[in-house]
Amino acid sequence: WHLHPQLARIDTLLTSKGANRPANNIKQIIKELVPNIQNNTLKKLINHAQSIQKRIPAWFRRRLDITREWSEPNEIVKIKDDLNEDQYGLYNSNSLHQLRVSASGHGITIGSPWNTSDWDLDTEFTKTSTWGNKAPQNHTSAIRGAQHETYPPNEGWLTAKQQPIKLSDLTIRRMTNLFSTSSGQPSCQRKWENILQINIEWKKVWRTLSNSFANPHDSKTWFKLAHRALRLNSNDKTVSSNKCRLCDSTRESHAHLLTCHKLNALRRLVLQLLIATGMPLDTFSYPYTWLTCLNKDNEPLTEVQVALITIHWNTLYKHMTKQKLDNKTFNDTAAMKEYTRTVSHRILALTKKLSLHNQARQHGSYKTQSINTSIANTLHNIGQYNPHSGSFHINNNIARILTSHDPLLFFPSVDPSL
Repeated sequence: WHLHPQLARIDTLLTSKGANRPANNIKQIIKELVPNIQNNTLKKLINHAQSIQKRIPAWFRRRLDITREWSEPNEIVKIKDDLNEDQYGLYNSNSLHQLRVSASGHGITIGSPWNTSDWDLDTEFTKTSTWGNKAPQNHTSAIRGAQHETYPPNEGWLTAKQQPIKLSDLTIRRMTNLFSTSSGQPSCQRKWENILQINIEWKKVWRTLSNSFANPHDSKTWFKLAHRALRLNSNDKTVSSNKCRLCDSTRESHAHLLTCHKLNALRRLVLQLLIATGMPLDTFSYPYTWLTCLNKDNEPLTEVQVALITIHWNTLYKHMTKQKLDNKTFNDTAAMKEYTRTVSHRILALTKKLSLHNQARQHGSYKTQSINTSIANTLHNIGQYNPHSGSFHINNNIARILTSHDPLLFFPSVDPSL
């Protein structure tokens, strides 16, 4: 049956009321749609059609007998114009406004509405499928085409609780809630609150993931730590001891990583940079801020300060893994050197982006300053940006801290007055 696309229509098998077409009727339809078909093939198709009819569920047959309604306000419909070309219109009670559809699929009304009081709507109109709710001003949602020509359909879906939903309305958060069997907070959040004996504002914590200074890889280890998903000796069945591979005195757990004394040197470096970026030391809550990137008043740190903490977790776990896999002793000097290099690369990458964007703005047709402003707001903790020249001067204290651990680092724009 699928070898003949012209037969792939439900009306070749069922009547408009949902009843099975008899064999003679199917035979007649096949001969009309597939001329010169051989008798053997014809008999096989008729038998196959009858087997398909037996598998069509009753609910589908009932749907065919439902009267199509055209009462939805501002419904987008498909019509044929006088030249038999496909057009779209916005239908309201007894009136139709023609739509001009842009390349993005959004429609805008043009001309004057037509009176449709004497139209046969079922003959003139075809139901359409749209996508999403966002659209430019005075435009409709994006039009995908006729409903029977688009797949998968955007409309007509139901959740497990029989609540209607559109595919375009699905988000990661909504799908997580749909498939989640528990109604409480995630177990990792409850566990951390029990360990730290404090109520954590997790919504603020997860919002810190949006960071224009660091890249997604920089937050990977911190994200796993917050979810209690790091591979540690305490949850690794391939190791014989669950002792911390750094201090070798305490069980290696997610909570222990917040307080292990072998990491003090690296964390002193991070604290120096945090203070240099304008964070008052008395707002740092130990070990709460290392985990949540929130200060003691439960307010998020700036993007640069969050990045300094998440990059430190990435560097730390990388060197812990090296120690385990390569049998190398944890070297805090090497870890601090790699940490300062990573931070320096992020600073230089953004300053380079500022410079290139400023050149394009001055010498090209790109006049907007939005990118410059957003990046400058991110970097205001570590230096000063000049929107006229496009230059960025790095805070001298930050440059001094970074170069003290890696003399090979060089910052071309250091302002001693900052």
